[in-house]
Amino acid sequence: MRPPTHYATASSLARGSRNVRGLTRGWTGGHSSDEYQAVGPLLLYLALAGAYPLMGDHVPDVPLVGLDGEALVLPANETAAVVFFATWCEPCHAAIADLLAIHRARGGFKIALVGVGEDATKVRDFLKQRNLIGTVSVALDKTGAVARAWGQDRFPTTFLVDGGQIIRHINRGYGRGFRARLEHWLQAMAGAG
Repeated sequence: MRPPTHYATASSLARGSRNVRGLTRGWTGGHSSDEYQAVGPLLLYLALAGAYPLMGDHVPDVPLVGLDGEALVLPANETAAVVFFATWCEPCHAAIADLLAIHRARGGFKIALVGVGEDATKVRDFLKQRNLIGTVSVALDKTGAVARAWGQDRFPTTFLVDGGQIIRHINRGYGRGFRARLEHWLQAMAGAG
């Protein structure tokens, strides 16, 4: 029988924290529904928190490999926008165009694109068609391993990283308000530096 669904309270979380040791022995009989409700959200949070970096975390320690096969290093002491994209993704095209417009208008940050699941030829063609060669840094992630390490779960996903290699903002997807939101975040990051 499933325990009833309701939110855990502070007191039930406190009670549940004393029972975390029971998790190592497995959930067998004798546990109340309050214990399930108290520990369940905590376990879910811990599982998700360890799955990929969040705002305030250091960038993942996975190498970015450029189109030329050389390591692509995010700039030290400078803000970078890291965009996970695919050449077939129309919202990615719009997000990249917005970032380039912001960069032309205000500067002060680097743009690094990470092409996920595609080969170098396809990405180079994409860059040539949009006159982006030399304007942005580009890395390839043929297997999706880098995207998984960063927690990219949709196209595009944009990470704003400060000069200390800390993720300050994450925008998942593209839609109304994207450009204004990124302009605001970049301005706030420039003011904090």
